[in-house]
Amino acid sequence: MASIIELLAEGTSFLCSDNVEGSKNDAEWLLAHVLGCSRLELTLQGQTTVSKESEIQFLELLVRRAQREPLQYILGEVDFYDVNLMVDSRVFIPRGETEILVEWLINNTSKRIGNAFSIGGNFSSLNILDLGTGSGAIAIALAKHFPKSCVFAVDRSPLALEVVRENMRRNGVNNLQFFQSDWYSAFEGDKWREQFDLIVSNPPYLTRQEFDGIQDEIRRYEPISALIAEEEGLQDIRIILDGAQKFLKKNGIIAIETGISHAQQLQKVYGKYFKQTEVLKDLNRFDRFFIASR
Repeated sequence: MASIIELLAEGTSFLCSDNVEGSKNDAEWLLAHVLGCSRLELTLQGQTTVSKESEIQFLELLVRRAQREPLQYILGEVDFYDVNLMVDSRVFIPRGETEILVEWLINNTSKRIGNAFSIGGNFSSLNILDLGTGSGAIAIALAKHFPKSCVFAVDRSPLALEVVRENMRRNGVNNLQFFQSDWYSAFEGDKWREQFDLIVSNPPYLTRQEFDGIQDEIRRYEPISALIAEEEGLQDIRIILDGAQKFLKKNGIIAIETGISHAQQLQKVYGKYFKQTEVLKDLNRFDRFFIASR
């Protein structure tokens, strides 16, 4: 039987031979998953021998990763902001860059929506809408941070909403409701007019040409419906921004993740419809998020 340190070396070499980026990191995550321990424990217990059964399971996971199946799908989970989420091929994998948007909303909503919190600066009952929620990452993170608020999450995919239900359960969230909806279609009628203090979305925004050029992990495994949009990647973003005129409260905020070529365009076109707009950069300093106040 091989030791932990030997298996890590073999696993890293195996993934390197298939040009998997971050081979050492991925081998550690996979072996820790098989053994039910942390990556730190792997280091501390490097000389411990591993059962043949666990060794075979580790090899099976290595093969899946070498075939470019995303690490998060193999592990079945991902950490996002302050929540742990179950993910599989039914949903798009939440990215670290989207955490920038969540953090901005947590830090700035109180400054922008001055009439929405109670004594002491704690939010009373914000109505928050997450469009195209996928795994529920944004909605659940905001629901946990704003526990007195009502969060509504929608997705057109019933499979995605099954994942949302599980992620609500595992994170103990009870102030979130979810609906199957093609963007705003579940909110027709005067009841919902100007009802949301905050609308947030990470919609599809890749062009077909961009999709063809992205890494295999995304192109071959993640749901294409969460990635590609027509009209040079802007179709869904425009639907969301146009609808905000009806559904967003006065002084409300809309925040959208966009393609790197979109944010400045949106600021020029939609600046006249909102009293304030701004563009935020992602971790690579690309324009990535469009934020507007009504």
